[in-house]
Amino acid sequence: YFDCQLQVCLSQNLSLSLKKCLFCPDRLKFVGVDVDNEGNRPAMSKHAFVRSFPAFDIVRDISSFLGFILFYSKWIAHFEQRAAPLRALVKNDMNTPVASLMKEAELASRQDLIEAILADPVIARFDHRKRCYLLTDFSKMGFGYDLCQPSDDPESLAAMEHEIAGGD
Repeated sequence: YFDCQLQVCLSQNLSLSLKKCLFCPDRLKFVGVDVDNEGNRPAMSKHAFVRSFPAFDIVRDISSFLGFILFYSKWIAHFEQRAAPLRALVKNDMNTPVASLMKEAELASRQDLIEAILADPVIARFDHRKRCYLLTDFSKMGFGYDLCQPSDDPESLAAMEHEIAGGD
């Protein structure tokens, strides 16, 4: 594999700076995402930032938090429902103090979203050798779908077979 890459570089008269090259890394950082053999996950480098995200003073702070977390929403199951209490507050004027607006549900929503990112969720790579199924969801507002594959866990495989067979 490396021979092929090096031959292409030589044939095109390209030079390599070994100080800047990285061969066979276990994990690669790319635009806020860590990519490794298991799949894609939120960047570990963002964990300290997420843990220390400042408390909300005004509605704009909530909007900033939701904007940041939205990037990672694909890793958070039921993201919209979990973020709904905070989204409801963003409808207020951006400079409104949130001390009187923040109730237990909003505080719980913030903590839940932070913990979901820190749980180090993984989006696994598609394996063409495994069975897959289409998971759909629809409402008056739209239609959504995911191409899913079970994990290697026997319980996951049994659950998929049960769903495909139309079980309750």
